[in-house]
Amino acid sequence: MTDWFPLWLSIRVSVIATIIAGVVGVTLAYVLAKWRSRWASVVEAVVTLPIVLPPTVLGYYLLTLLGTRSGVGEAWERAFGSPLVFTQGAAVVAATVSALPFVIRAARAAISNVDARV
Repeated sequence: MTDWFPLWLSIRVSVIATIIAGVVGVTLAYVLAKWRSRWASVVEAVVTLPIVLPPTVLGYYLLTLLGTRSGVGEAWERAFGSPLVFTQGAAVVAATVSALPFVIRAARAAISNVDARV
């Protein structure tokens, strides 16, 4: 292992998480901006949770959700043969979950300000 490994790992995780958060976030922001329903406010509240939760609580919930004793973690381990937690994939998931609310809020504000006639 080289001295540069942590830097390259951080860059790789952040680039992948940024791409995923951008695609998913802008798509969800478009849906939230155009979709008028009582469920839109519920979805927005759930999406905003990572902003208001302390990082340790968010990390605990992610470990609980992705751990080998959860449905998601068990399905991942059956599909890929190894657990998801404490891997590069888990770091990407954590970074994406942390970034999504900021992407969605910014994109939704921008989409809402576009004239409907355009």
